[in-house]
Amino acid sequence: MTRTSRNLGLLALLAVSGISLAAVDKPVGSDPAASLVAPAKPGTPSAAKNSPEYEQAVAALKNKQWDLAEKLFKQAALKQPRSPLPLIGQAEVARLKKNDGEAIRLLRKAVDIDPKSAQSHLILGAVYHLQGNWTDSERELLKAAELAPQSPTPLLALADLYFNSLRNPAKGAEYFGKVIKLQPDYAPAYLGLGMSYMALKDNRNAAPALEKARALAPNNPLPLMAQSQLQMSEGNIKGAISALQEAGKLAPTMEEIPLRLGMYYQQDKQWAEAYASYETALRLNDKLVVAYNNLAWMAADRKERLDDAERWGAKAVQLFPNEPSLKDTYAWVKRARGDNKAALGMLESITSSGNPTAEYFYHLGVVREESGQKVEAVTAYKRALQINPNFGQADDIRQRLAKLD
Repeated sequence: MTRTSRNLGLLALLAVSGISLAAVDKPVGSDPAASLVAPAKPGTPSAAKNSPEYEQAVAALKNKQWDLAEKLFKQAALKQPRSPLPLIGQAEVARLKKNDGEAIRLLRKAVDIDPKSAQSHLILGAVYHLQGNWTDSERELLKAAELAPQSPTPLLALADLYFNSLRNPAKGAEYFGKVIKLQPDYAPAYLGLGMSYMALKDNRNAAPALEKARALAPNNPLPLMAQSQLQMSEGNIKGAISALQEAGKLAPTMEEIPLRLGMYYQQDKQWAEAYASYETALRLNDKLVVAYNNLAWMAADRKERLDDAERWGAKAVQLFPNEPSLKDTYAWVKRARGDNKAALGMLESITSSGNPTAEYFYHLGVVREESGQKVEAVTAYKRALQINPNFGQADDIRQRLAKLD
């Protein structure tokens, strides 16, 4: 069974690239993490109170000396009892040590000390977001945006929350638009705006937003990847491939690009290119289960490179042994290699447990039919149609049943 990736949202695109929200033409003050390891801006109340211990703690945090940083932040807190900054620093150490409960406690204390600190609300909201506590995250981020109306950072965090976590692309578009009003040349906001419009199926507005992102960040692959996704949504597979090829030139070590190219080539029946792209992706990351699975399926279905198909199918199952779709593909490989006994064993296993799909029963019926088990094949075919009478191979099943009944 060929597996495809869902359309990548903005967060996923950024994750696979290793690029943070603030990494494309980063505007000053746009990165919440950076504010944890920097003194407050001159002229602010907390800036006047910074102690040497706080500055030393910041340096220790930058150097990943977490225990030292924690000790120094605690000392700074004693000398700066009315500043939220040492508590924010301690919270960041706690988060890095995977003690989220302590991080939340410290950030709440920072908010209590200085309720008007946008930074405290922003970081508390960000930590809530990381924990999946989206209600509290939204509350804190909205407060940060209220307290710092000229800062794009809380707005960008809200846009990410709405678009990626709350699955509300309309609100995502609204907040990416607010970021753009404050910083008209900020590429990630245009990228997010374009992705939001795509999710709303508003390609007319998505296209210029993505083009603007590309113009502002010509050396970044993400706008091109998004444009490729837009082309696919419009049925322009050639355009999608072209955009991904351009993205690949900018980021030759980014595994997601050849992986998606493989899918597009496979869909366009450009078999040689599909094989090459998937194998390129695996050279970049030998744990890409989708690449192994799709290679195995393509080879088995076309009855070519069957030794490789055996290796690919086995590797996919090894990586995710409890995933039935991978076993389904591996069973199809066994069938292509003439080992119907092994194929039957796998298919009977995945159709007798969990939540089997119509396609699994279709494959079981084919292997049973080819093994001379005609009565059992009919049972499998009829079960497939019961599950989904309109799935991709339904017409083939009806033709087969007409011959077998």
